[in-house]
Amino acid sequence: MTDIYKASKGGGNSSNSFGAWFLSLFENDKINVDIKESFTRKIRHTKGEISVSLKREVELFTSNKKFEKVDLFIAIAHELAHGLSYNYINKAQIDYNWLNTTVGNATVDEVFATIIENYIRGENKTPIRTHYFGPKIKSNEPSIFEQSRIYNEDPKTGQFELTVPALNIYNNYKKSFQNKGIQWID
Repeated sequence: MTDIYKASKGGGNSSNSFGAWFLSLFENDKINVDIKESFTRKIRHTKGEISVSLKREVELFTSNKKFEKVDLFIAIAHELAHGLSYNYINKAQIDYNWLNTTVGNATVDEVFATIIENYIRGENKTPIRTHYFGPKIKSNEPSIFEQSRIYNEDPKTGQFELTVPALNIYNNYKKSFQNKGIQWID
């Protein structure tokens, strides 16, 4: 959790970072997320509980244009985003399918959690995750891999920007949170 909290856009430790603000959302009795150790190789969020395997090795496609291992604190930030939405967002909205494929489905909540994950990645100067689906797509279904894109790189500036569908999902979530009294920051 320290790695989520400490980063700031200017470097060094900062209580003004997105990560510090994000973690502060859980410092109350309204948002309940329990984190426990799992003995499987997965990390997942289910009904307010995050199960974490300390031995997990997951690779995701990043802005370095390759699959890279995910640091545990980044995976926890992603799952905490699910915990936040679980406590505040309508279940029908959370479960709404963004992408249906032969290898699995991705909900709008996965897009939201990936965006939060990328805020934490950015503050820690870690390459961002550009696609939702992972390594199993890279060899057998490249079109599905590309459909799962969440960020595009601007060829002129090299900066990564949310795709239009991902931006719409993020804005809808922010609006829902603000309607529940959470003052959202970017």
